Amino acid sequence: GYSSAASDVYKRQQKWRDEMNAQFTHDEINLMCIYNPGSRKALIQELTHMKTFLERDEADLLALTESTINKLNRITDAEFEQIELIPDYDKEE
Repeated sequence: GYSSAASDVYKRQQKWRDEMNAQFTHDEINLMCIYNPGSRKALIQELTHMKTFLERDEADLLALTESTINKLNRITDAEFEQIELIPDYDKEE
């Protein structure tokens, strides 16, 4: 019936959203949560700007920021909107 079709669509959307989130590490998601101004392009600009303030001893954060920007450049705005940008400080990788 209708409800099972709607349920299937919801499950497919949830699976796709989970796959989008899976492309990013927990640290990358957390970083995006902190700097996200609301759109993919603006987030890329924010992260690119933030990188200019990093010190030499912040190599890990620089690498994290660059990997996040690279991944953001590979997805579409529509895909970006599917990512659940909820900070997740509990999970360890």
